[in-house]
Amino acid sequence: MPVQKDTIVSLYDAEITETFDKRHLEYIQEAEQRGEDDGNRNQPAVEDETVAPYEKNLRAKYQTAISDVHKQGCQWLQEIYDNKVKIIEKQQRDIKEDPEFVQNKINTALDDRDRQLKEITENHSDRLKEIENEPSWRAVEKDFSEHKSRFQKIAEKHGRNELYVHMKTWVYFALLGFIAVCEIPINYQVFVSFRETPILTLIMAGVLVISLPFLAHGSGKFLRQFKENMIFLVLLLVSIVLIVSLSYYTAVLRMHYLSTKEGILPEQLTNDFWTFFIISLVLFFVGMIASFLAHDPSIEFTEVHRNYVESKKRYDQKNAEKHGNERAERERYEQEKQKLFAEYTRVKNEWDSMSSTLDRKYSEVVAEHDKLLVYLQGFEKKINGCFKQAIQTYRDKNLTFRNNHAQPRSWQHEVTDLEFEFRNMKELSENPRM
Repeated sequence: MPVQKDTIVSLYDAEITETFDKRHLEYIQEAEQRGEDDGNRNQPAVEDETVAPYEKNLRAKYQTAISDVHKQGCQWLQEIYDNKVKIIEKQQRDIKEDPEFVQNKINTALDDRDRQLKEITENHSDRLKEIENEPSWRAVEKDFSEHKSRFQKIAEKHGRNELYVHMKTWVYFALLGFIAVCEIPINYQVFVSFRETPILTLIMAGVLVISLPFLAHGSGKFLRQFKENMIFLVLLLVSIVLIVSLSYYTAVLRMHYLSTKEGILPEQLTNDFWTFFIISLVLFFVGMIASFLAHDPSIEFTEVHRNYVESKKRYDQKNAEKHGNERAERERYEQEKQKLFAEYTRVKNEWDSMSSTLDRKYSEVVAEHDKLLVYLQGFEKKINGCFKQAIQTYRDKNLTFRNNHAQPRSWQHEVTDLEFEFRNMKELSENPRM
């Protein structure tokens, strides 16, 4: 019966089919030529009852093709048997002869899992210790601990944990900036009377623009914290005297500048003098009050609190980084552990179902063996058919070119089949070799 090619035999088929088809084509062409030549000579003779020598030669050639296929096919069948069937049979015998064979394999896999689990657990512990003892983290932790301890002592001494300030820092500095901006147009006209270049005039005006906010800032801080440092009280008085003097002197300069303008009455100059002087003092005292509200009354507590807040910020950032590294390490460890347990489960399930798996695999390789055998038996029949085709081609050509168009007596006998070498081989499923 014809053999349908499938994935099992397709790999074998290509190798032998290409070789034989090429050889068969050559034999057919040779048979046509030889039939024509023998026909022209009326050979073989009509009275000959023996098979013609050329037909015997053709039989030998196709019989050789069968032998070649048999040699190659036996090698393939033996490879399947040795490399697949025998291995599965051995595994089946091991399980059959040793009831504890499967359990021992599972126990070995369990021991291997526990050993690897111990290793990755130790590595995980070591990595966590490395993260915990990382030098930069330890330095930040130590720094924070020292500042925290210092802050707690000072906080207990003062009976509070927060700064006593009544104005936010950004509001305070925005106000100082506004005061500085206000000073620019007020003081610029004062220094115009010096008849300097605009840039130099602006620089001279800028001296007061910087001085007034700075003195206001210092005065407010001195007033707020002089109890802890009495020198601050002296600096406060100096700052007030200095700003009053600067305001008075700049007011005088402004009055002299305005006196150069036409149409300015003496009474107006006096009013302008006091207005300018008072505005400068008002801006100063506004800045001083803002500084007073933006500072804590304790120098010591302010410094310790600032150091504590800064160190805590560094500590929180580094601590978040450390926790991130620890979380990543724990996730990595859990993934490795889950992979390890999954692999053990897979191996255990394989061994638990090993008997049925081996039976299935055995059936598959036996089917592969038998399909290849059937295919090879079919290929022998194909070669036999091709042989008869070549004989018939030779006879047709011979008869066509004969003068008498009479057939030799030997042709009246049916062409016997070639000798099949795979015919007597049994399928492995019917005759297992165990």
